[in-house]
Amino acid sequence: MLNGSCSTIRRRWIKRLNENTNVHRSEQRNPLELLRAPQLSPVVPVKASNGSVKTQVKDVHAEILDGSLRMHITYEFKGERGQV
Repeated sequence: MLNGSCSTIRRRWIKRLNENTNVHRSEQRNPLELLRAPQLSPVVPVKASNGSVKTQVKDVHAEILDGSLRMHITYEFKGERGQV
């Protein structure tokens, strides 16, 4: 599911990026993959409960300010016991 949602997120991110930078449609660029899906959805082990916290990306908002890319990532968290 993550791969499908990542391509959707990537399309939305590119659309927002083009809208926010006032790029004319003929000047829009192809996407550049900076991060892969597994890098955005880590599993964090929690020893105290012998479990883990899994993350899933729900939305990505990106902006370019002063030549820097800033990404705002919204996650959904899910805890699971016995998954360490």
